[in-house]
Amino acid sequence: MAALTVLGVWDGHGAGVALIREGALQYAVSEERFSRVKRAQGFPSLALKACLSQCNVDPSEIDVVAVPGRFGRLLHRAGDAVYRRSSTQRDPMGLSSILAREMELGVVRFPTLR
Repeated sequence: MAALTVLGVWDGHGAGVALIREGALQYAVSEERFSRVKRAQGFPSLALKACLSQCNVDPSEIDVVAVPGRFGRLLHRAGDAVYRRSSTQRDPMGLSSILAREMELGVVRFPTLR
């Protein structure tokens, strides 16, 4: 099996990237280190740029891009955008984040579901 270069990307709260080369972690960083926004979310473009530069990796050298997801994040992201634009008074966490939090809290209240 050939050695892989894997780029991990997370765009949720605490967005960041990690690079694994030949099975070893080479670099991992949060977007907040560059944007100076605590628990930054959204695509971590500044962290990605730093990762590729620091590790001297060309994007064409990346074999796999790993993007974790939960409950179909694409629909959540689209719903969040509509939710936020509908009113400036809305919770900045976004509708999907609020719903996910409420669902998780609901599960915690019922030990048999855990």
